[in-house]
Amino acid sequence: MVDRCICKRLTFKYLLEASKSMVQHGPTGERLVPLHALADKTGCGMGCGMCVPYLLVAIKLNKPRVPIMTVEDFEKHLGSPVPRCLADVPMLPGEASPLSAAG
Repeated sequence: MVDRCICKRLTFKYLLEASKSMVQHGPTGERLVPLHALADKTGCGMGCGMCVPYLLVAIKLNKPRVPIMTVEDFEKHLGSPVPRCLADVPMLPGEASPLSAAG
C-alpha cells in the first residue's frame, strides 16, 4: 500500500485532512480539490513526483492508503492518462479533465 509523499514525509491521511479546507465545487456540484494549492501549502508532489498519481487516487477515493497500481489501474481510477509529475495535473477549477474527490 502507498500512504505518503516520501520526499516530504507527509501521509495521505494528513494531506486529505489538509485538503478539506480547499475543496471547491464544479459546475455539476462535484467536489474538486485543487492539487496545486495543496502542493503549495504542503510541498507534496514537488519532490520526485512519484506520489502524484497515488495522491490523486487517494483524493478521488477519499482514502488514506491506496494499493500499488499499474498504469492501467491509474487510468481506470483517474479517467485520464497518468500524470508523470505535478506539472501534468490540470489547475483546478475550470481546466480540462478536473479530478473529482469522493463524497
